[in-house]
Order: sequence, then C-alpha cells, then structure tokens
Amino acid sequence: MIPPPIPENEEERLSALQTYNIMDSLPEKDYDNLTKIASEICQVPVALITFMGRERQWFKSKVGVDLSENQRNFTFCAHGMIDTEEPLVVNDATKDPRFVGNPLVTGPFQVRFYAGVQLVDKAGFPLGSICVLDVKKNELNQGQLETLKILAQQVIRLLELRKTITDLEISKENLLRTNKQLQEYDYVISHDLKAPLRNMKHLAEAINEIYEDKLDEKGKKYLQLIDETATDAISYVTGILNYSQATHYIDVLKEKIEFDNFLKTIIRQQTIPDHITISIPDQLPVIEGSKAILRQIFSNLINNAIKYHDKKEGWVKINHTENKSQHIFQVSDNGCGIPKDKLGSIFSLFYMVNKADAKDKKSSGVGLSIVKNLITEMGGNIKVDSTLGIGTTFSFSFPK
Repeated sequence: MIPPPIPENEEERLSALQTYNIMDSLPEKDYDNLTKIASEICQVPVALITFMGRERQWFKSKVGVDLSENQRNFTFCAHGMIDTEEPLVVNDATKDPRFVGNPLVTGPFQVRFYAGVQLVDKAGFPLGSICVLDVKKNELNQGQLETLKILAQQVIRLLELRKTITDLEISKENLLRTNKQLQEYDYVISHDLKAPLRNMKHLAEAINEIYEDKLDEKGKKYLQLIDETATDAISYVTGILNYSQATHYIDVLKEKIEFDNFLKTIIRQQTIPDHITISIPDQLPVIEGSKAILRQIFSNLINNAIKYHDKKEGWVKINHTENKSQHIFQVSDNGCGIPKDKLGSIFSLFYMVNKADAKDKKSSGVGLSIVKNLITEMGGNIKVDSTLGIGTTFSFSFPK
C-alpha cells in the first residue's frame, strides 16, 4: 500500500474547503439525487460524494454504505487529488500497488473497483470527489465517465450556490447590524445633541426677555448670535437625521402604483400658495416601484419648486414618458433658477446655492442629496437643467 501524497498547496486547499461550510452538514436531497444517478448510470452498488479534510474523508452523500467518513490515508480519492484533470480509475485494486494491503481492499468491504472525479472549485482547489465503487473488478465506458464528470460539475454548482446563500445571509446580518447601529446613532443625535442645543436657544431667548432692559447693544448682539448659532446647529442635526432615515431605512419593496392618484395625494399634502399651480399629465400608467422611495423623491422636488419661486404667477409641471426599459419623469418650474456654476454641486449633502435665502426658507440642504441617493438606489439617474431667473427642470429615470 502507498499512502496518498499531500498536495503542495494543502493549507490553501483546506482554507478553500472551509469557505463552503460543507463538512459535517446535514443530508440534502439534491446531493443524494446525484449519487443515485451515479450508481444507476455506472451500474455499481456504491456511490459517494466526499470531501477531504486534513485527516479524514467525509461523506456528504452515499449509496450502498453505512459509513459517514474514512481515514484519509486509506482513501482512493486522496490519490486523485494530485491529478485533477482526469478521473482516477482503478479497475482491480488487488493489482494496483497503491492499494495492495489497503484495509478497504483486504478488509470486510472488499473494494476491487473505483472510479472518481475530483470536485474542483473555481480557484482550482480539489475539495473532494464524486466516486463509484464495486466489490468486483469493473470498468466504465466513455459515456459513463463523461456522465460522472457532468455530475461532478453539478456538485460544484450546488457548492457555489450554498456559498452564495451563506454570503447573502452574512451580508443581511451585517446590514441589519449596521442599521441597528445607525438607529442607535440617530437616537444619540436626536436626544443627546438636539436637546442641549434647544436648551441653549431657549436660554438665550429667556435671558434676552428677562434682562432686555439691562443689556447694551453689544450684549443683545451676542445673545442673538447664540440664538442663531443654536438654530443653525439644530437645523444641521435635523438634516443629518433626515438624510440617514431617508437613505438607510427606506422601504424598497416594489408594488403596483396607480400613479395618477399617487401624485395627486402627494400634491394635496403640500402647502401650496394661492399663486402657484401644479399640473400633472392627464393619463399616467400603473408603475411598479417603491411607494416610500417615490414619495420622498416627488415630495422633495415639488417642495423645492414651491419654496424657491419668485414670480407673481408660479407653476410646477410634472411630465412623464417611457421607453421599453425606463420610466422618465420631469419636474419643471418657473422659479428663480440656479446659476450654471452651481449646478454641479446641488446634489451634495448640505450644499446650499444661497445660504442666506436657504436659511430664510428653513432649508437644511439635504433634500436633493436624498433624492439623488434614492434614485440611485432604484438603479436610475437624475440630471438638472436651469436658467437663472427663468426656471429649473429636474429629469430623472428609473428601470421598469
């Protein structure tokens, strides 16, 4: 008997095997079906799907034996790991010097015939084998060997699928953990930062009210500065919370949306001055998408169009077109417009074209950043065209 050689890259091979989390896993019908096919096609009593650990060979699936594992030094499969290109076929083990004296041959199992194909992963590591055995001398024809190779490919596909599912589950757990941490972070911001900022603002207001007669102009100016600074800080913190909640916790579940009623509902929820009109197309299709995401997008764009108007008669127009793969929307207005040199920055978080004007309108500079991120989340794109003093058009698209 000749013990099987150890591959040069054995440690790397064992690490690759570990990534599939297959050793000692529960029986699975998909694997059992493949061993049954191997046994039937090759007309032998024993068929195995095995994986090779450091010191043992473990049977993921088996037909014709009661064992669940074997010592690596006694296995036929370990010899096949040296040359993974071709099946290892032993027609008569009693005449093969590698297996003369092997307990599998001389003992109660009386193995005489073996044929196995290595299970090789994408990186080229042999993880185990699918093999057939017999208690009498035997041989396989070319068709049977080719079928065994095809079955080996199917085992690898099952392994890769298993690994993908495991990775997705890990990613889901990490995402849930991250979201929980973000929620805790939001709680800290909301309660541990906003509260003292509000107290600072209220204290400045109280001091100004109580000691107004005793304060000189310089003192009043300092109090006003404290009040404005606290107000700006609260607005900044609120912006962070709104951005975090809108881009991390949004529901992306798709559903069929009757867009005519959907847009009308969003418009009814806006505070619209009497001199501004909002129009939508007469006929809008039923669109499949996330109501939560689309509500955020349209609410922000419509609100911005209303907020930054400067005409006696203002209007906001929503248009829709589509092609085979995309829905395309435009939200246009005849407001104050955006300077050309500012267009490249308006989707940046906390960016404000005119900080003084934004402050008067209680804008935190996060709305358009939220819009861009949500459209990107849907696999879409957004762009803006604007002429100062004339108006602005936001055009965005997303897949059907």
